[in-house]
Amino acid sequence: MTSSIQQNTPVSLKNVVIDDGFWSARQANNREHTLPAIKHQMEKTGRVDACLGDAGDFPAPVTTTLFQLATHTAGLPRNTHADTSFEKSFDRWVLTGGKDSLQPFSTDKELLQTLQYLKLAYPPCHYVSYNDRHYSNLGYSVLGIALHRAAKVEYATYIVNNICRPLQMNSTGCITEPGIDSRIAKGYRYNNNTGHHDQLPGYKINSALYAGGMYSTARDLCKYISFQFQNDDARYAKVLSPDSRAMMHLFKIGWKPAYPFVLHEGAFPGYRSIVVFNPNTKLGWVILTNANDVDFNAINNSFAEILTAAYKKQ
Repeated sequence: MTSSIQQNTPVSLKNVVIDDGFWSARQANNREHTLPAIKHQMEKTGRVDACLGDAGDFPAPVTTTLFQLATHTAGLPRNTHADTSFEKSFDRWVLTGGKDSLQPFSTDKELLQTLQYLKLAYPPCHYVSYNDRHYSNLGYSVLGIALHRAAKVEYATYIVNNICRPLQMNSTGCITEPGIDSRIAKGYRYNNNTGHHDQLPGYKINSALYAGGMYSTARDLCKYISFQFQNDDARYAKVLSPDSRAMMHLFKIGWKPAYPFVLHEGAFPGYRSIVVFNPNTKLGWVILTNANDVDFNAINNSFAEILTAAYKKQ
């Protein structure tokens, strides 16, 4: 993707080019991961409907771009109506004390078919401040499906082979891998009635994969923090170019300002995580939990005080 990085000016959507440095920040467990697209496999305008021919009447297809989806400015609602069955089953599971099972998330096809019935939550924006953006899981699922089709390989395979392995994040992958349930920590939710944590039953993530269906370790995600600053290593440039990383930081894609830090917090049923770092000192931390009901604020404040004091002593 090209823009005037030196002048710190927003890129004109008319000039958006999907090249081998294109990115999309991931959320939830590891949603801050990035996904480069394959060169020339999408229209240069980055129009979503070019990759989603069976999506029906996509809301504002002429103006909705991959860039808008990545920046949460496409006007899409937070979640897809196609996941109503999962949401209702989760509520029943909670109300029955874990006796009910969980329905699967919507499939790609089910999600795409609902797009034609959606109403935009607000008018699409070309550029808005970070606090004015409306986060959309649906938007990231659409973005992930579009990039999966552009790459013409399985999404999980592409992520692992083109991002995780080059960054030596060897304990990171997608939770759609066969047999992965026996290798990752089980997810829990705190039960206010019993005072104990209830283990979540298994469920299929389907189209939720694109908005946060990954597993990782704190060590691996610390490697990802380091990757944000490794501009002189040609190996890392193949994953995401320095210019694209600069744009990612400039537009706060994947990173929420919490001066002097930036952070990304995400959650998935049974799990919660956060990645934090200081762009100036290049110090940060990662917290991964297998429970939803965790408030990171107190922990973040303690880490910030400790790391800031340690850095000043150097």
